[in-house]
Amino acid sequence: NSHVKDLKQKNLESSTSEDWYVEFYESRLEERIELEKTFIEQRIALQEEITDEEWDSIVSRSMDATTKLEEKEEKKESKKKDKNAFAVQEKAIVENVSDQDRRMVLLDALSVFEATYDNIHEAYDNINVNDTEFLTDKYATAEEMLILAEALNEQRLLLYKGNTVFLMVMKEYATEEEWKPIMKAYNKLLK
Repeated sequence: NSHVKDLKQKNLESSTSEDWYVEFYESRLEERIELEKTFIEQRIALQEEITDEEWDSIVSRSMDATTKLEEKEEKKESKKKDKNAFAVQEKAIVENVSDQDRRMVLLDALSVFEATYDNIHEAYDNINVNDTEFLTDKYATAEEMLILAEALNEQRLLLYKGNTVFLMVMKEYATEEEWKPIMKAYNKLLK
């Protein structure tokens, strides 16, 4: 994905500004919103064209595929013993920042970002779990779908903001020599 490539490149430049990150994330969110609108329009059109039996068949196959995908992801996650994103970042900070005071500031910022991430991830999961029935309802309205999309996008925006704050603390407290190896480790975690 060219956006991830751009982000990785900018992450390696300690001169990348907070404004760049804000604009980057806002444009990704705008693209997602447009994609969601298209999805909702297509889903409404599909809902109007197919029978209840066809809908049930689609949902059933989709649920089976989702279950298989979730099982596959769980297996992958169990194999990633030391691939925890925050542990990798912590290790990179500890290995590259020799000044104890600056290291502690960076580790504290990482800890705050991890807590933010965990809270957002839990909220995101709760939104998805609570709306599972709605997602499979053939008669769901565009308005209901937009409400769900907006709730999920609010969580994404909070994550983007938390990430930007973390990166700005990194920028302020890491030297140029420390920045690159820490951000190289960070970039390896981006998909």
